[in-house]
Amino acid sequence: MIHSVDQNILAQAGPGESAAARSTRPAGGWGRAVWIWAICGFLLLAVGLVFGQTLRHEFTGYDDDGFVYQNPRVTPGLTLPGLRWALTDGPFGEWYPLTALSHMLDCQLYGVKPAGHYLTNVLLHAASSVLLFLVLLRMTGALWPSAWVAAVFAIHPLHVESVAWIAERRDVLSGLFFMLTLGAYTLYTERPSLARYLGVVACFALGLMAKPMLVTVPLLLLLLDYWPLHRFFRTAAREHPKAASSSWISRLPVVWRLVVEKIPLLVLAAASCWIVFSTHSAIRATNPVERLPLVTRLANALISYAAYIGQSFYPVRLALFYPHPGNNVSMAGAAGALALLLAITAVATYFWRRLPYLLVGWLWFLGTLFPVIGLVQIGSHARADRYTYLSQIGLSIALAWSVWSFYQWRQLRQPQPWRPWTLAAVSAAAVLVLGAVAWRQTSFWRNPETLWAHTVACTENNVLARYSLGYTYAMQRRIDAAIDQLREAVAADSIDPLMIARSHGLLADCLTTQGKNDEALMHLEEAVRIVPAAPMSHARLALALVGRGRLDRAIVEWRETVRQVPTHVSARLGLADALLAHGDAAEATAQCREALQQKPDSTEAIITLAAALAAEGKADEAIPLLEQVLQVEPQNAPARFCLGQALHDRGESDSALAHLNEALRLQPDNVRMLWQMAWILATDPNSAIRNGGRAAGLARNAIRLSGGQEPRALDALAAALAEIKKFDAAIDAAEQASAVARTNGDDTLADAVEQRQRLYRQNLPYRQPATPGQRSPAEPPPPTTAQ
Repeated sequence: MIHSVDQNILAQAGPGESAAARSTRPAGGWGRAVWIWAICGFLLLAVGLVFGQTLRHEFTGYDDDGFVYQNPRVTPGLTLPGLRWALTDGPFGEWYPLTALSHMLDCQLYGVKPAGHYLTNVLLHAASSVLLFLVLLRMTGALWPSAWVAAVFAIHPLHVESVAWIAERRDVLSGLFFMLTLGAYTLYTERPSLARYLGVVACFALGLMAKPMLVTVPLLLLLLDYWPLHRFFRTAAREHPKAASSSWISRLPVVWRLVVEKIPLLVLAAASCWIVFSTHSAIRATNPVERLPLVTRLANALISYAAYIGQSFYPVRLALFYPHPGNNVSMAGAAGALALLLAITAVATYFWRRLPYLLVGWLWFLGTLFPVIGLVQIGSHARADRYTYLSQIGLSIALAWSVWSFYQWRQLRQPQPWRPWTLAAVSAAAVLVLGAVAWRQTSFWRNPETLWAHTVACTENNVLARYSLGYTYAMQRRIDAAIDQLREAVAADSIDPLMIARSHGLLADCLTTQGKNDEALMHLEEAVRIVPAAPMSHARLALALVGRGRLDRAIVEWRETVRQVPTHVSARLGLADALLAHGDAAEATAQCREALQQKPDSTEAIITLAAALAAEGKADEAIPLLEQVLQVEPQNAPARFCLGQALHDRGESDSALAHLNEALRLQPDNVRMLWQMAWILATDPNSAIRNGGRAAGLARNAIRLSGGQEPRALDALAAALAEIKKFDAAIDAAEQASAVARTNGDDTLADAVEQRQRLYRQNLPYRQPATPGQRSPAEPPPPTTAQ
């Protein structure tokens, strides 16, 4: 057996040479060196063939935006503010300084083009594959098992997610420093010194700064001390020949001596854990998995361990996201998984002396997965392929050295010339099959549509995948396909209420584009009901209610948004807009002033404030504000239209009409401007301004653009038709306006329209009050935004 060979090497090692060093001396001279170079070349070629296709891929859109192409601190490249941000904060508030810096460097070199970013991932993974081979070879001296383990690591389908996903730069970068840590530790064990130990510490610290999943490395190094480094069998004098015999370390038992040696690494790991817990506390507080009972999370963890084992040997139906089953987790499945894990552990423990690599490989797999197995977890996934990036190496080691030792044992007992070729053929076939499956799996990552469609096909009740695929279709203007996916998303049995709410919101947007406003409003209300603490859901519902003319409810939703996020400037301006339309100009003014305190340079806030002041009859205060905006932005149509109305209120008709017409020229399809201009032309008390024919044309255009769902446009058309003496048509338009207003829940407007309708029945047109700055209670306010 291999263990016997290792023990012989150990026994023959001299006092100045470690067992690992003796075992790695080249056998076969130049022939062995050629094989080593050839294997390194094969690993690089395999990685290039499988993952080289990513250079033609698009960004996935899933976390890639936050990590790279929509991150304003990353896209400029390497900058001093970006460096400060990477060291103190990071993407999504997560501390990955080295990873963030690598993305900045990519942007510096390649810009925001995905090919260069994918190239970096591929190169990092290729380097890790070669380093893994060289480190295992250095530790064990076994050429072919080391080569096979490295080849499996290089092209296993489970590793596609880590390489073909730019946001998972964390995996490939931390993986590289993981290999460097193992290599530095191997050199340190061969000839211990402070300089070599500091090299181990430095590599480990850099790995943690790339991804904190490396926290279990100190314990892994203890496993490697047992096998293949055999440090448990060495004396203190052989470990530290220059140390004095009276040193307190030399008097410790060997196990404690090795543990003490890992204390600086354990301190680094503990610091990394503290950083993770402190930076993720807010995320964990809202994480639905964290709210599940411990027994449920434990059951899912057991099933996940079994699933990782199964997918290591049968890597099919791999997906980007596996939804957590929540309380629907199979307890029978968990019991079966526990039985499997206990059985393998029992076998590995039973043979811990004869087959040490079996126990080491198995504990490597279990231990490196433990931090992400789901007992404490970020996100609502059950498991993730990327978590096997380093942990699966343990399974490969256990399998490779077990097969290799059995092969050697059979050859020693009964040599057969065909046996080496059979072993080589089977090993090569396994690598080729894995490479082919990995190549196909990588092809699914070429764009968001293929990625999420594949994920939907491989999983059930996957709200995230359905939502993401629906979003992709919506961006492609394939609204029907998007709606189909989003209906499946909102109907799914999921533990993630936030994703369900987001799916309701996106479904509402898609339905709105098809004119199904009532159903869209229902989905927005459902989104607010599911997650009341989501300010954006309240804001979207408020906007929809404004569009339906239901100002009372819109104001309630805007107030809730502002209550949850007092610094939400857009919500304050939305509230001010709704208040202004509701006739509460004084509070609208107060909200605008509050928004300007938070964002003094907000053009939208200045325009809204001017509109509110004008509605209060303070045109003299409003006009300078608008003129100030137009000096900087002369093409700002809402500001120009609002200025025209303010001038009109002050009685400067000619200047007012000039600004109003210019605003419509800039935005000829602005529904709000169209019906407000029509209203002025139809109802102004000044006969020189009134133009019923043009007013009717503008109102009809507004009705067409709004799909007949804007009651104020119908009201303006009625007033325009009455102005040109078409009273029967005016009565019909007023009836439609009143009906739409009541359907929308705007009874105030409906009552005002019906009052005007009585005038039309008397063959009388409607006129605004003649006093400048005074508006009828039912008259619409000036526009504040280009809606």
